[in-house]
Amino acid sequence: MSSDPDCIFCKIVAGEIPCFKLYEDAATLAFMDINPVNDGHALIIPKAHYADVFAVSGDALAATAAMAKKVAAAVQAALEPAGMNLLQCNGEAANQSVMHFHVHVIPRRIGDDLGMNWELEPGDMDAIGRIAERIHGLSSQIVEGSSAKGYEIMTPRDEQSGSGIVCIRKQGLDSVAIVRELAEKNVVVAPRFGWVRAAPHFYANEDDIARFVELLP
Repeated sequence: MSSDPDCIFCKIVAGEIPCFKLYEDAATLAFMDINPVNDGHALIIPKAHYADVFAVSGDALAATAAMAKKVAAAVQAALEPAGMNLLQCNGEAANQSVMHFHVHVIPRRIGDDLGMNWELEPGDMDAIGRIAERIHGLSSQIVEGSSAKGYEIMTPRDEQSGSGIVCIRKQGLDSVAIVRELAEKNVVVAPRFGWVRAAPHFYANEDDIARFVELLP
């Protein structure tokens, strides 16, 4: 795997510099931006060193994009921002501050007046750490097998109860349609940003997840 000894992101990958890690797999690493433009600002990088989009391999680009999608979903569930930008910058004029290919996941607030380029301002490390714990605490996985019916399941933590809440979605199936069908079975759920949230009826344990999946269309 290619690496640049002078690259700060390569040093993070190597464990030489600490970070607020969110997710990691064999090819990519996701962590909090310590100069956030908004709360929840995260970065996703390939572990191998590529300077920019012109240098990155197709496989590394695909892996980074897949991780960005996962992180964006977790940030959305954890913070419920009004919008989300996925941004990738190349070169000085595009405000690329680290010459290691990376994708920004930026939660947006209505009226935040965020421009395409921004000044780097250090964030509150304690606050960033707390937000990182909320995002990292979410799990998102495709549960295989006929019993799961192809649904994607996420278990964000409920702030009041402290329990994980079962949220589901399925490619090609409208969340409103799921809500209507479950209502016919007297199961009250609510659509949220494309997900169907099952709280307070079902929580993130194997029995509750199995019971809920059994009711799904």
